[in-house]
Amino acid sequence: MCLGEPPSKGVEGMKLTLTHKVHDSLELHYQGQTLFRYVYEPNDAPMESPRPYFHPLRTLRGNEVTLFRPYDHLWHKGLSMTASNLSGQNFWGGRSYVRDTGYVQLDNNGRIQHCSWQELSCDDAVHCVERLKWITSDGTRWLDEERQIVVSEIDPAGMYWSLDLVFRLVNSAHTLQPNEAVVLAYRIVLGSGEWPRAKLEEYIVQMK
Repeated sequence: MCLGEPPSKGVEGMKLTLTHKVHDSLELHYQGQTLFRYVYEPNDAPMESPRPYFHPLRTLRGNEVTLFRPYDHLWHKGLSMTASNLSGQNFWGGRSYVRDTGYVQLDNNGRIQHCSWQELSCDDAVHCVERLKWITSDGTRWLDEERQIVVSEIDPAGMYWSLDLVFRLVNSAHTLQPNEAVVLAYRIVLGSGEWPRAKLEEYIVQMK
């Protein structure tokens, strides 16, 4: 599903298109080239703590800056929002670190599950709003999340584009502090100068 082809910053006539593969992924294309693929309903083993992820994530020149399932860490998938130890639950994947023992495979691998899309737009900018839930290994719903994915800046002259991510996590479990929320905001700048790079430019945390 094509959601739009708005003008991009700096150069007229360049195409920005968001494609939705239902129950699978979003892909952002710029001048026919994939900037990112966001897999929101992965089909991963429970031990890998299934969660949405970005891969590939590319610069304007097509340089890929993410890795997918390296041989020694199969649960590492591109760029994703996760936590390795949340009150004893592992949403990162793989083994958990146990003090005085080391890394051990425990029965504590949770998952971050897509619920719905609240918004998918590609007009003057790409703006996606997703609802998710964080579920423990025993099936308990611990966190509700609203996730925003925004692309509002593409600069061909400067050879970079920016990916803005905002995560609002709300505690929905009685085992944690009630009625507490945290908002995390990131800007990732992907440049194509002498070497491909992805730089975290901004980091904001708000407790509500």
